[in-house]
Amino acid sequence: MSDTVVSTTYSEQAAHLVARIDQDGLGSVRPSLYETARVISAAPWLPGEPRRLAYLLDEQAPDGSWGEGPERYRLLPTLSGVEAALAVLRRGATSTETARRLADAVDKGLAALRALPRSGPWPDTAAAEILVPGLVAKIHEQIARIAEDGTPALDGWRPGPGPALPGGYDQALPAYVAKRYASVGSLPVKFHHTTSAA
Repeated sequence: MSDTVVSTTYSEQAAHLVARIDQDGLGSVRPSLYETARVISAAPWLPGEPRRLAYLLDEQAPDGSWGEGPERYRLLPTLSGVEAALAVLRRGATSTETARRLADAVDKGLAALRALPRSGPWPDTAAAEILVPGLVAKIHEQIARIAEDGTPALDGWRPGPGPALPGGYDQALPAYVAKRYASVGSLPVKFHHTTSAA
């Protein structure tokens, strides 16, 4: 039986859940690099941005990738990390030192993406068929905008070419899914996590 009081707000319930997980000595819950990068990209106004940026930069592997496990499992977190770093650079809201670190992370991350296998089999990650093409498109968009406008803190720096869409993914799928759900009026709650790359 749950000890959560029914009359509490969702925010209170979420805080209670996180506190209980943090106190569970038998569990192993770590921050999600993928989700942290999505928050960096989409919600810079939330408190804690410097900590999220530090986490993003500290978690990049020496080969330029993000994530754990075999290299194919690093595809989605690396796409997420590169896109988030590009988003921050475009906003120009960091110190020159942080901007240089982010630019270096982008260069290494793009190199890591180019070094990944060209085709699958890819891990059966939830909604990867939507998220991977969506993030590849966002990275290309960020790179194009930097090519046009530059980066406020780094005069002259330009990222290398964007990643190719890995074999087995369809660039048109995110737009197709969005169109289908627009026609019915809303996205089922089960699929809300897929909007992070839309």
